[in-house]
Amino acid sequence: MAIYLISLLAFLIPIYLFFTSPTDRDDGSMLAYNFLFFFPLLILAIILSIILLIFSLKSFNKNKFKNSVLVISTFPTLFLLALTILNIISLSGNDSGNKIPVEVLNRYEKVRVNKNLNITMTGYTYEKLRKKIEFIPETSNKIKYTTNNFCQGNFSTFFLYYKIKNDSIYIYIPDNEPLYYVNDRLKKLPIKTIKLSAVKKDSLDLLTKKGFIKKFLWK
Repeated sequence: MAIYLISLLAFLIPIYLFFTSPTDRDDGSMLAYNFLFFFPLLILAIILSIILLIFSLKSFNKNKFKNSVLVISTFPTLFLLALTILNIISLSGNDSGNKIPVEVLNRYEKVRVNKNLNITMTGYTYEKLRKKIEFIPETSNKIKYTTNNFCQGNFSTFFLYYKIKNDSIYIYIPDNEPLYYVNDRLKKLPIKTIKLSAVKKDSLDLLTKKGFIKKFLWK
């Protein structure tokens, strides 16, 4: 009778595990479920299945029907074990692909806006998808300017030209890209945004060559 009880457990445990999962699927709950419930029961089912296979194969010719039933009762465990191994291999294979790309520093330029304020324009690239320029203030007085001012755009079409005028920095960027800033109730940086189409942008290249305006250059 003991062998039939083992057979029943080996058959039912993996089926129960297959159709049972935690309702809360956050990382903590899944970790606890896997190591405190799923894997211990799966290991138990594997051990029981090994016992059944050894027992049935040793005396298979004596009672083929009985031992065939015992072997069949191990199939759910073998199936769940195979699924678990495939899932682990799949997750480990996706680790490198799930790495989150980060913005990479490209270059920076420091410009003097007025006697009390310098702005460092720091350029970043995000793979081949996006370019971004941050405006970092450096002051010689007690005025606190808002930080995290930046503009960004598509990697292949984004541009930024600039010039200093009336104690402000005028930036020329694509007409479909805004200037982003944090509204933290501090003084805004004196940045004046002028949006240009790609056609108008071409005319700035000539002004750049003549020194009337500057272009933020990427490496």
